[in-house]
Amino acid sequence: MSTSTSSKIAFSTAFIGTIMMYRLVNHLKTEYNKSNAKDVKAKKPKKKSITENNAQVIKKNRRHPKIEDQISLQALSELTKASNISLRDSAMKILLDRAISDDFLPDIIKACKTDLDNDVQKKAICTIQQLAKQDDNKRAIVNYGILDSIFKILSSTPNCNNDLKYWTLLILHQLSLTEELHSKMVEKGFIKLLAQLARRTFGNTSMQKLCFHSLVRIITELDDEQSVKYLNELLKLNIITLISSCLKNEDTELVYWTIGLIHEFAVKDIARNEISNIKGLLKIMLSHLNNDEASIPRVLIRTLKCLGVCNEPFQKEMIKQGIIEKLISCLNSNDEDVQCWSILLLHDLSRLEECTDEFIEGKGIETLLSLSSEVNVHLNLHITDILVYMLSSDKNTEFINDPKFHEVVLNYCQSSESILQYAGVALLLNLVTVADEKCIYKIIEDKTLEQLRYLIFESEKTNVMILSAKILLIISSKISNERSEEINNIITYNFVLPLIEKIISSTSSSIMLFFPNYVSNSPLSSPHSAVENNLLESPTDNYEPYSPISPVLDKFKECNVDEKELKRKNINNSLVFSDLKYKEIESLNGLLETLFTFIKSSFFDFFMDQYGDESLYNDDYNNSDNIKNSLENLESSLLDLLVLPLVKNNTTTNITTKTESDISNAAKEYSHYNDNNSSEDNENGINNFLENMKYQSGHSSRENDFDMEEGLDDYEENANEEVENEEQEANDGDKPKSKDDMKNELSINALNILSVLFQYGMI
Repeated sequence: MSTSTSSKIAFSTAFIGTIMMYRLVNHLKTEYNKSNAKDVKAKKPKKKSITENNAQVIKKNRRHPKIEDQISLQALSELTKASNISLRDSAMKILLDRAISDDFLPDIIKACKTDLDNDVQKKAICTIQQLAKQDDNKRAIVNYGILDSIFKILSSTPNCNNDLKYWTLLILHQLSLTEELHSKMVEKGFIKLLAQLARRTFGNTSMQKLCFHSLVRIITELDDEQSVKYLNELLKLNIITLISSCLKNEDTELVYWTIGLIHEFAVKDIARNEISNIKGLLKIMLSHLNNDEASIPRVLIRTLKCLGVCNEPFQKEMIKQGIIEKLISCLNSNDEDVQCWSILLLHDLSRLEECTDEFIEGKGIETLLSLSSEVNVHLNLHITDILVYMLSSDKNTEFINDPKFHEVVLNYCQSSESILQYAGVALLLNLVTVADEKCIYKIIEDKTLEQLRYLIFESEKTNVMILSAKILLIISSKISNERSEEINNIITYNFVLPLIEKIISSTSSSIMLFFPNYVSNSPLSSPHSAVENNLLESPTDNYEPYSPISPVLDKFKECNVDEKELKRKNINNSLVFSDLKYKEIESLNGLLETLFTFIKSSFFDFFMDQYGDESLYNDDYNNSDNIKNSLENLESSLLDLLVLPLVKNNTTTNITTKTESDISNAAKEYSHYNDNNSSEDNENGINNFLENMKYQSGHSSRENDFDMEEGLDDYEENANEEVENEEQEANDGDKPKSKDDMKNELSINALNILSVLFQYGMI
């Protein structure tokens, strides 16, 4: 038969079928209209009785009459067997539409409960199973009591593998996909029933899959308290042995849902040891880790991370089974969640030496560096931690000189997120610590010194400033003797001297914040001075991250204070400082602690060798601008800060005059005391003077380590909150302080520096 003839026959058949359907529908419509017309003529208008009104309320959910209602059930039954697919599907749709109506559904539900006619019960269950495929039908089915019938059928012990129970389990599985029905299912005891049924149907993979899937769906949506309660109940049913058996099944879907149940135990920290001891667990889980479906590796990695918490033997076994190679592949996944949990698991494993070596050999560093620009702050904090661990490996030479690695580290140091910036500086500190001289020169070529200067003079975080100073000192110690003087001169003229000048200018400004009517006798104050834009100038104002480092600093700018303007701006002497004033005081504390980091190091020996060496003072330096005068001005400012806690804050002019005298006299008295005692007595005098100040203080160093503990579940919802908590922990010193607390802290930092200067015989 030719193709043309076949096409004509098919077209004719379809055309005839369409005509027949049209005539059938048209006939039904005519009959329906006639029937309605007779009813209207026969009935007379009358008042509805109370009984009819109640019946209307009861029947309010019933279907409105439709044309297809004229087709009998027997006719529809025949149409479902028709060879025409469209006709067959239409008949089935009409039947299901009638079945879900209030006219038929109660009887179908009732038929599910009968034990007398097994054939009728099977048909009723099959009908309900078809209805349960649509979400809109599920509520009505449950409201009419189908859960009781399901529980009764599934809990009957004889022959658990028959068709009736399979179709009933299909209904339960369909209902478990709707979250709003879970509470009713839990109340009826289906969690325990599903666990028991999964054991009874052992060997029937299809039914076990439905049981585990339904269990996971229900438990996942429970709140934490309920899920812990029911997971512990499952333990009493010896669910771990069942899990162990199902993991070894050849059916991939059953294994996946079994791992899903393990995940619920792991994230709730229930039976983790028992689960991690299951023989062959890691081998089975890792075999599914590279599954193309993203949801599978996502759950697997999260489960492994939870099982490995505080379980080093399990972590080492993971590495032994080859998880590092698979994690590197997962880092390249297009799924963000897979990348996220891979980083988190890698963070836990990177503490182990076996992990770092294998990760470096597998070129995982390159992948990790490329991810740094794509992931959020929280994950970048974990990446910095991982890189720190990698630097501790003997094989770090494979990436330590990589310009891409240096670029990523410096990008972290420039981050606008304070906690990530601190993590970047800490990473840079570890880098320069393990680097050799060749690597140090490469780091310097990457404009690292310029970045460090920016962090020291522009950062608002003391811990960042201190770490930056430590990095400079380590770099200096790594330079060979031939060039050590060059790097030390760079640190002296580009960091230490500008730092001293900024401390001197900030001290004058800060004292006037405490005492607005006080005019300092500092050599930096002048009655003829003027300040542009009402700001204090400094040789360190407005550094850019990569403004060039010069071999020696240009002549220092004069730091002048306009006393009248400062008095006008600080007329308010309230006990609570504004945020701007508070930041200025904190900035001065940071500068003092940074300078203390410099002067307590061996570098200061070099610095003091230059002290008083007139050959260093060229013609551009006058007597007030040389190193010697800078140190003398620094001492004067530090003495002012030292006596701050001894001076009470008063607001009236008369008392202020007395206060000015108190400051001056206290400083003179302290200076005179030092001039009349030997070096040993002076050191004791400082200690006695400090004890008499009667202030409360903490440790002068305020370096903070950020806490990187990762929650075990709901990472996607809680990541932002965790970053905020980490920032709060890393910056505990940023809480508002009283004036007295700030005075005490300034005094302590000043005393720390003075004590070192005293040891060099400068006081």
